[in-house]
Amino acid sequence: MKYHKLAIALLFIALFCSCEPPVVFSEPQPKGVDALTSIPEDFQGTYWCDKDSVGLYVNKTLIYKSKLFDVALSHQEIEDTEDLKLEDGQLFLKNSKESFSTIEKNGIIYSTINLKDTLFSNQMRQHVLKQFKGRLILNNKISNTHWEVKIISLKPEGLLSLSKVDYPENLTELENITTIKKIDSSDRMQILVSPTKIEFDKILNKKLIFAGNCQEFEPISSLKQ
Repeated sequence: MKYHKLAIALLFIALFCSCEPPVVFSEPQPKGVDALTSIPEDFQGTYWCDKDSVGLYVNKTLIYKSKLFDVALSHQEIEDTEDLKLEDGQLFLKNSKESFSTIEKNGIIYSTINLKDTLFSNQMRQHVLKQFKGRLILNNKISNTHWEVKIISLKPEGLLSLSKVDYPENLTELENITTIKKIDSSDRMQILVSPTKIEFDKILNKKLIFAGNCQEFEPISSLKQ
């Protein structure tokens, strides 16, 4: 397997990690729907996205994505990188507080980094999970007033899709459904929405912000009892 140098590795880490979405919500969605305390059995299992070589793992209390990434780094590259630390044969990612075993050959440190992105955990207070029209609605509190929303859907053929928000192509159509507030941002447009349950349903049906930004995962195994 080909090993990648530091710049490529850090670029992928930046892409894999979550960033502030272009559309945020004022409260967990949908409004008025009770939160779940556990993940329904129909969604539980291990899934794989061949396009991105990313695994998705769903059990009763946890949903996370995982990506294995091989790196080859010199000691100087590690020392020059603020987010990396080598200690007792372990490569530490400071931001994630995780470490990975290493092998050194001819002054080069080789390691396989397992990047994980937790989408939902019932142990995390900022996560709220709801079910609506057969979908799982994943709510993640990213500030005191802003929530990030992602959607997991099961398709008849067993595929699982994970959708994130896109900035709407037709902003006027979204405004006709719910009130929006534009947020000042230094690098891109961002809007805040506060839909009712009926308005949220219309947003989903018209595919205004959850249409294109998604990954599809094939089932590998099921955790159903």
